[in-house]
Amino acid sequence: MSEAPKKNTQKKPDNSKKTVTKTKSAPKKIAGAVRVRAKRNTTQATKTKTTTSSSNKRVILSSFFLVLLMIVAWLYWSFERSLDLNGKSYIFSVEKGQSYNQVLDKMAQDGVIENVYLAKLYYKFIKPRPLQTGSYVFKEPISLLKLLSQLAKGEGLMMAKITVIEGITFKQLLAQLAANEQIKQTLKDKTQSEILQLLEIKEAHPEGLFAPDTYIFALNETDVKVLKHLYAQQQKILQQA
Repeated sequence: MSEAPKKNTQKKPDNSKKTVTKTKSAPKKIAGAVRVRAKRNTTQATKTKTTTSSSNKRVILSSFFLVLLMIVAWLYWSFERSLDLNGKSYIFSVEKGQSYNQVLDKMAQDGVIENVYLAKLYYKFIKPRPLQTGSYVFKEPISLLKLLSQLAKGEGLMMAKITVIEGITFKQLLAQLAANEQIKQTLKDKTQSEILQLLEIKEAHPEGLFAPDTYIFALNETDVKVLKHLYAQQQKILQQA
């Protein structure tokens, strides 16, 4: 009697659980991929934003320096271009204690400076040297910067030259000063005693009180100041003797 075939009691693998597991893990993988992609997009957007911001800053800085360069170039041109003196010599006098603003205002009145406010602003920042008193003569071509530089250095200063010889009388000295067109006359029609009083000289006879020498004074210096200087020089000589 033949044996009945044995039943295959081996259990078949249950794939349903794997399917469920795979089904459950799929959304997680998708979510992870979405997060990674979102992170990449965020990073890329941040980089793009940073690059754009840096680019904008460079454009702004470049524009600022370009405008600044144009302003500096314009200022340089304004001060370095030749002044229009109408083809004539320009005579300008700087009084003692006069400031740059006063000098610039006077030049503006004379029609030499077009933009006096710009010139004042420029000299407010550079802190220039003190002005040298006296009268100056300027000729074309000359720039405003060069002109003001000469006023500070005393270049182009018009001078008055006086030579006092030994043995000259007071009357002769007065006549010499009166004949000098470079000296400002203030003693005309005054008596000798009045002149000595103005000079603060107590001696009744002024002969020998003024040192003989060759002197250089600023143009249009007054005769009183010239005589006071000559008298002071003679007093120094007497004190040193």
